[in-house]
Amino acid sequence: MKTLKRICYIFTAIVLSIPSLVMANSGIILAPVGKKMHFQIEEITGETKIDFINNAGKVLYSERLVDVKHYAKKFDMTHLVEGAYYVRVEDVSKLKTYSLLLENDKLSIITVDEKVKPFFWKKGKKLYVNLLNLESAEVEIKVIDSNNRILFVERIDSSQVVEKAINFEKAYDDLYTVIVTVEGDTFSENVVIK
Repeated sequence: MKTLKRICYIFTAIVLSIPSLVMANSGIILAPVGKKMHFQIEEITGETKIDFINNAGKVLYSERLVDVKHYAKKFDMTHLVEGAYYVRVEDVSKLKTYSLLLENDKLSIITVDEKVKPFFWKKGKKLYVNLLNLESAEVEIKVIDSNNRILFVERIDSSQVVEKAINFEKAYDDLYTVIVTVEGDTFSENVVIK
């Protein structure tokens, strides 16, 4: 019994010795240490975009990864001014934003926000949109043409699963953009009809 208690104490001491560690899912680890941040992703399938952004919205670092088994990056923030920063990780299905605060020569994670993105797929001249909307927030689906004319708008309330098929079979040759807005976040997909 004493051995088990010692193991628990040692494990707790190790975990508490790391100032802040976030594992947003099984593949992402974000660990600030002093004014440096260690960032790691395992098993990237498809395309993933990583942005490091300051409080003014300026992208300080950006990288696009495709089919990588292991990715690790160390961000040195010693030359940055104190304030808020964000790390945004976007893949085909999710958008995660880590809010960071650099203050008193220490970097800490304030919040982790995760949004589920709509899934778009094309079949012939139809575009299908699926969205898992667990909060049942209002969803707006809009179609615009290359002249920014609004051709279609639909607002869907109180639905946890949003499914929409948009038929472009009778559409004129043009570039169309389907815009999905949920809780202030906007996602889009282009459709070219020739």
